[in-house]
Amino acid sequence: MLKGFKRSVLTAALVYIVIGLMLIIWPMQAKMFLCYAVGVVSLLIGLGSLARYFTRPGYGVFSRFGMVIGVVLSVIGLLLLFNAKAIIAAIGIIIGAAVLIDSIMRLQMALDAKRSGLRWQAPMIMAGVMLIVGVVLLFDPFGGLDTATRIAGWALLIEGVMSLISTGLISDVFRR
Repeated sequence: MLKGFKRSVLTAALVYIVIGLMLIIWPMQAKMFLCYAVGVVSLLIGLGSLARYFTRPGYGVFSRFGMVIGVVLSVIGLLLLFNAKAIIAAIGIIIGAAVLIDSIMRLQMALDAKRSGLRWQAPMIMAGVMLIVGVVLLFDPFGGLDTATRIAGWALLIEGVMSLISTGLISDVFRR
C-alpha cells in the first residue's frame, strides 16, 4: 500500500512539474490547450448526456435534467473550442476586475488600520501591488494573464519539486 501511495505522489509531482514548465515556457499555448481540452471534455460529456437522455429514459441523475445538462455542456464546449482567445481574454478581464475590487477593499482596510493606530504599511503595500495587477489584467488581459499563468506555473513547479523532495525524505525515514 505504501508503494502505491509513493508512486501516486511521485506521479502527481511529475505532472505538476511538467504542467508548471508548460505554463512558464508557453503560457498562451498552455491556456489555449487547457481551453480546448476543457471544451472537448465538456462537449463529450454534454453529447453523452443528451444521448443518454434520449436513449435511456429514467437514467439515474440525468433523467430529470439530462437534456438541460447536455445542451449547456455542449454549448460551453463549443464556445471554448471556437472562441478560445475571446474566452481567455474575458477570463483575464473578469479576474482583473475581481483583483481590482479586492485590492480597493484591502486599501480601505489598510487606511482604516492606519486611522485606528494599527499596523498598516504591509497591507497598504500589498493592496497597492494588487491594485496594479488588477489594472494590468483589466486593460491588458492577454499580457497580464500570461504573467499570472507563469506565476501559476512557478507555483506548480515548486510544489512538484517539494513533493519529490518530501517523498524522498519520507522514504528514507521508512527505509531505516
